[in-house]
Amino acid sequence: MAVDQNIENQLRALVVDRIGEDALRGFSVEDYFDHNGEQALRITLTFDAQAFDEIDRLDLMTDLFDALRERKIDLFPYTTFLREGEAA
Repeated sequence: MAVDQNIENQLRALVVDRIGEDALRGFSVEDYFDHNGEQALRITLTFDAQAFDEIDRLDLMTDLFDALRERKIDLFPYTTFLREGEAA
């Protein structure tokens, strides 16, 4: 199942609103199955080095989780935070 483009756009907009467009270097949302075989989302966020050190990653993860719940999407968001230049 492909991730709905509307959901991906809404999540990206939330991240940009929280940290700013200039700090975000990459954003992706993919279907994922966790170690229990449950369907989930894999969200990968790449930031410039300064923003990576300054953002509150726990708050951002909570915001993403809450945004999915508000939209009645019952998929856990496995979130990866990367500095620009790091591989996932």
